[in-house]
Amino acid sequence: MSVTNVAAPMTDAQLDQLSVDTIRTLSIDAVELAKSGHPGTPMVSAPLVLHDLEPRDALRSRGSDLAQS
Repeated sequence: MSVTNVAAPMTDAQLDQLSVDTIRTLSIDAVELAKSGHPGTPMVSAPLVLHDLEPRDALRSRGSDLAQS
């Protein structure tokens, strides 16, 4: 018998933290791959990038709602 483990739903704060950590990791990888720069700036600015993207995503998902009104 096989058992599948399903992760518990994440809170908004947990999802935000996971997103910031993912942005940081990808930024570090990009700096390493380019063999140029320092990963400090992308690591520090990751939360700003996340919160800069959120309003656009909200508007994009609500676009069809606004068109119907």
